[in-house]
Formats: sequence, structure tokens, C-alpha cells
Amino acid sequence: DGVYKSTDGGGSWGQITTGLQRHHIVVSIVVSPHSDDVVFAVDRNGTLLSTTSGGASWEPVIGPEGVTAVAFAPDDPDLIVVGDARGGVHRSDDGGRTWTETGFAGTATDSISTVALSPAFSTDRTFFVGTRSDGVYATDDGGGTFSAVSSGLTDRRVTALALSPTYPSDSTLWAVSWEEGVFVTMDGGSRWSSADEGLTTNDQADLLDRPHFDELRIASPPGRDEPPTMFLAGFDGLFRNSGTSAWEELDTQVPSNI
Repeated sequence: DGVYKSTDGGGSWGQITTGLQRHHIVVSIVVSPHSDDVVFAVDRNGTLLSTTSGGASWEPVIGPEGVTAVAFAPDDPDLIVVGDARGGVHRSDDGGRTWTETGFAGTATDSISTVALSPAFSTDRTFFVGTRSDGVYATDDGGGTFSAVSSGLTDRRVTALALSPTYPSDSTLWAVSWEEGVFVTMDGGSRWSSADEGLTTNDQADLLDRPHFDELRIASPPGRDEPPTMFLAGFDGLFRNSGTSAWEELDTQVPSNI
């Protein structure tokens, strides 16, 4: 049914589908951290679509095909990295007008599930790629070369990656896996350890061939003496971690008095 947009915090929604065709069944949306007018969407066939008008009009992006992951550079509005279903990673330095294939092509044998760039990419040239079954890879030269960084990652079916907002100083990032939950590394991926305390799974996910854990979002940056608050979407519920050792499941049921 296209794409919908809310400008009042979810109180009301309007359809924004100009330029979208009937076969463009959108499965994911990524909003630029630099402007909420700039949005990339991916349909179920892996077609990459974009708008620079907040959804007033959409057009297909010429370049990568079979797209499965999209990420913006936090410190460069023109730099975008996408992954595809055949294990390729593509980079654009001009807002998506032109693309080049990075050195990751052919490194992995399965599709790219997620891409995450350093908050200081323009300086450290670092980003990470998560794959469907081959773990995590990292580059520190902007995508010229990659190395596997999955030691300690006992479930290599990666569904999401998130870098600490202060990654340049603390080298911390989190990986979400299909079944085992969350892993954390504090050395840029050299060694991972489990951070799944409090997380629960549901057998229905296996029956439906769906991941037990999916999206991870850092909702607030760490303060001087406070860790970040994170939210994790799971098949069995929504979980929050505010810097403690354990995750807590949140009540997502609609109150009966609303």
C-alpha cells in the first residue's frame, strides 16, 4: 500500500506514493540523519528508491540491484553505502547519483544483512558489514579492503549492527544475531562477547523462519557518566537496555482505557 508519513509524532498519517509503482512493495525505509527530506526505500525485489522531498515524489535509484541494506554516513550527507543479496557492497559519494563497488565484492558468499558506518567516517574511514551467515566484516580504508571480525560471535547470522556514538574513542559496537541475541565488542570487533541477559525467544519464530532478534537502535547517546539507552526488536517482544547488565522486556500492549 505504499509509504505513509506522519508529521505529528504518529498522531495521524498520510500516504506518500507519487512515483511508486504498484509492484514497489516497500519492505524497508532509511531516513538520512542529515535531512528528513532525504529517504531511501527498498522494495521486496531489492529495488532502491529515493526521495529528496520528504516523500512528495519517489524515483528508482540507478545502480545497485537486489539491495538488502542501506546506511548513511553520520558525518557526510553525500556518502551512502548499500549491500546486496549476492554479497556485494556499493558506495556512493554523491548522494546516490553514482555508485562504485567496494573491495567487499566476492568476500562473502551470502547476502548482506546490515551496514553500519563510524560516526567519524570522514576521518577514520571505518564501517562494518553484517552478513546472513558469515558474521561481520570491517574496513578502515573506506571500503578498499575488508577483514573478518567475528571471533567470539557464536551465531554468525547477523541481523543488525550498531556503533557507539563515541566509537572513535571507545571502539564499541553491538551485533544482533538471528537466535542468540546481542553481542558486544569494545575493541572494534577483535573479540565479541554475549550481551543477551534478559532476552527471551519464541518457538513460533522458528516455525515461521523468522529471526528471533532484528533491529537495534541507540535511542540516546551516552552522557559523560551514563551509558546509552538501546532498544531491541525481537519476535518475542521489545527490549530495552539502559546500561545495566540485563535487558528488560517492555509492555507493548495497548492499555484498555485508550
